[in-house]
Amino acid sequence: SERISILVKHLNIFHSNNIANNWLEERYVDAAMQRISIDDAIFKDAEVYIGVDLASVSDLTCVVALAQVEDKIYFFPKFFLPEDSVNNNANIELFMLANAQHQLQLTSGNVTDYRLITKYLLELNEKHNIISISLKRKQNKPNEVKPGVYFLRTNLTETSEEKLWNTY
Repeated sequence: SERISILVKHLNIFHSNNIANNWLEERYVDAAMQRISIDDAIFKDAEVYIGVDLASVSDLTCVVALAQVEDKIYFFPKFFLPEDSVNNNANIELFMLANAQHQLQLTSGNVTDYRLITKYLLELNEKHNIISISLKRKQNKPNEVKPGVYFLRTNLTETSEEKLWNTY
């Protein structure tokens, strides 16, 4: 079923056949949804933590900003994907819809353009109190340093781009 596929492939929840019946029904999720943005006034003074999962060719790169206001934690994901990956994909309509809704940013060509990710991080840094960035490197070729999670303190500047993508 579609529900089982979403649980396994998108939420990493593996299960026996009966767990799908115990999962949240779509109507409950829809009822809880709100249109919010990290640029809303309630997040102006919030401490923000950033997580970046890098990819390069056919996988999604994801940047997630996390902000806590009072007792609630808010997540703001933004995805990046090369245009060539979308054009040859069975899910092209979903990707184009996500792009139109500004949830996905397509990058020109056949590899993810890290300059656009850097630009987005710099924009976030200008508007918010970013405490740290956790960076998960893309998969590497054999004989390279293994992928891992790296923590960067902030105060991003234009000169941080080389350090962000080349050193880590």
